Amino acid sequence: MYEFLHEGELSGDLLKPWELQSGKRYGMVVSNRYGLARYDTEDLFLCSGTVHDTPIITFVGRAGLQHSC
Repeated sequence: MYEFLHEGELSGDLLKPWELQSGKRYGMVVSNRYGLARYDTEDLFLCSGTVHDTPIITFVGRAGLQHSC
């Protein structure tokens, strides 16, 4: 299951895909039936519109990207 948070929010009400608004950026939170519960992918997506109730989202980057030297 895919849910979303407004960009920059660390917690709050999770949004269903059909609740995304065009022109806004969101972080994706993933759950599955095998025990993965609400994993924040730290991926950021831009919603550019919808087709019926399905959002058109484009990957735009990662939040909190870390690396080691």
